[in-house]
Amino acid sequence: MIFLTSHSMVSVEIQIAVKNLHPSFNGLVIAQLTDAHCGLWVREGRMQESIDFIKNIKPDLIVLTGDMIDRTVEGGHPCLELSKSLTKIPTKYGLYTILGNHDNLMQKEGREELLNFFSKANITCLVNSNRKISHTTDPNASFYLIGIDDP
Repeated sequence: MIFLTSHSMVSVEIQIAVKNLHPSFNGLVIAQLTDAHCGLWVREGRMQESIDFIKNIKPDLIVLTGDMIDRTVEGGHPCLELSKSLTKIPTKYGLYTILGNHDNLMQKEGREELLNFFSKANITCLVNSNRKISHTTDPNASFYLIGIDDP
């Protein structure tokens, strides 16, 4: 897990035991980027640093867990544009995002613009939905990635 603020970035490796997870997924590397609040707290340089870091850990799966921007997409966000480069990082299982409370504080049009941005960038947004993640070499191994919208 990477903790990113406007002043520092810290990486923490967390081992999580998941009951009944197929052993084929042992060692699965998930990169999580959350609460960037692009443009407000995190500028382009800091966002690029986090993207470079994620690339270097060679994740199997990348998840963006909300609040990539802060309340508006008006005028564009160069920092958010940088998140497109996450799609160029090779992964086994893809890149997914959910919306956070700040994403949902936007007007309906802004929220739709953000969802369209993710769609055009090939970032799968899970809004009260799920995706089955099937192991690349073991047809008997899978799990569901679930995205719950912030109320």
